[in-house]
Amino acid sequence: MDNYSFQGALKSSLFYLSARPRSVNEVEKKLRKKQIPDDIVSKVILELQRCGYLDDEDFSRRWVEGHLHRSGGAQKFAFDLKKKGISQEIIDAILTEYAPQLSSRDRAVESLRKQLWRYRSIETNKARSRMFSFLARRGFDVSTVREVVDMFCKELEQDEITRS
Repeated sequence: MDNYSFQGALKSSLFYLSARPRSVNEVEKKLRKKQIPDDIVSKVILELQRCGYLDDEDFSRRWVEGHLHRSGGAQKFAFDLKKKGISQEIIDAILTEYAPQLSSRDRAVESLRKQLWRYRSIETNKARSRMFSFLARRGFDVSTVREVVDMFCKELEQDEITRS
């Protein structure tokens, strides 16, 4: 391993990190894609961690903060962080830290309310099924989904009664 390839890999990693924070896994994948040997990749990762440029916990915290405005439950956030190569321990810690902001019921109600217009013109059972799928795909737990869908189905039924 020569010093130049380490320096080149380090420079490449720093350039990659300059766009936005990244997880350790993302940087490793980028370096391996450039066919940099594993021993140099390991050395670069250690150096970036030592200097404070790579920190999965900090990355996860920033990622969650940056995505809180999007609709989705804690399970969706956990899935997305897992895809980025974040360890389960860090995911659990971060989701616990942000539990109040990720309050499943409130976020589910907000998400579905934005989409409610889609379900007003279709049959109730079909609307129920679609609402359930919509929220489930966004990572809300089953009990929350069931509760919120029931609430909105009652609202839709009352709208039908008043229109009749």
